[in-house]
Amino acid sequence: MESKMQRRTVLKLGSGFLAASALGRPAFAAGTKWDFADEYVASLMPGRAANFFISRVNERFGDQLEVVYQGGGALGYKSADHFDAVETGAVQAATTLVTQLNGINPLFNVSNLPFLVKSIEESRLLWDTASPYYGDIFEEYGQVLLFGSPSPPAGIHSKNPIDSVEALRGLRIRTFDSISTRTMANAGCAPLQIAWTDVVPQLSTGALDAMLTSADGGASISCWDYLSNFTLFFYSLASYCAHVNRDAFEALPPEVQEGLREIGQETVDFAWTEVIEVLNAGLATLEEHGMNVQREPNPAAFAQLQSAGNDARTEWLSTTGDAGAALLADFEAKVG
Repeated sequence: MESKMQRRTVLKLGSGFLAASALGRPAFAAGTKWDFADEYVASLMPGRAANFFISRVNERFGDQLEVVYQGGGALGYKSADHFDAVETGAVQAATTLVTQLNGINPLFNVSNLPFLVKSIEESRLLWDTASPYYGDIFEEYGQVLLFGSPSPPAGIHSKNPIDSVEALRGLRIRTFDSISTRTMANAGCAPLQIAWTDVVPQLSTGALDAMLTSADGGASISCWDYLSNFTLFFYSLASYCAHVNRDAFEALPPEVQEGLREIGQETVDFAWTEVIEVLNAGLATLEEHGMNVQREPNPAAFAQLQSAGNDARTEWLSTTGDAGAALLADFEAKVG
């Protein structure tokens, strides 16, 4: 298996020399350009947040710093590559799915704990609680946390309504990571963890009865061609971190650094407002295509899923120790 050091070396050799030479200067010259990497397309939440941030930066500091959005993996990096790419200076800034940073520090997995948050408002509280912890971790690796953005809440797209505990039993459902796979198995389902690009082929052959994702995620693959129901469970609201190479950041004039931090906070406010519109638009799109949308889950099925997710929280606390316990206690105190 390729080591982390080997991956970082490849990133440096692949595209980092120009960035490294720029970072070697004592200060950025006027007209400096940053690339901002995003694996996903601009219409999804991380892209919307990134472009809001970039537009504000270019508006306020365009004579000193130009930030260019590189969406859809235009630079050749996947989200899982971004942490190392930014650390080494191969790319100046990027937005990264937080749960893909679990290998760096398991604290990053808090937003992926099943049913920890029950609303978009609680998701914002979780971000406000967790982001100082995230910021400290990025700092350890020569990076600066700029802002965060949420994904819309995940629910279950299915052939049949999830209207009872029995509806979960044996449900062949697509899951996206080890936590969701274990949770769905604990609930009595028959989960299949596969890549997003494999979902449509599996649906078209009848290998899947359901999938765990957001409303807009389902709409993006025209899920109504295969499935008839969507139940909003608020399984999780994963978040994304936008981060920048610390040398690149600190080479900017102090007033620009402070301005970027201010714009980062504006972007957080924008993102947690925008995600409400994205959620509602996704639900409306499913309904427009004839799907039955359940905004309130069946109580018994919901209780079964909540109970099934308890193992994930217990395991997360055991791996994160005192820091995880403190983070969770802080969040629960804010929720009340």
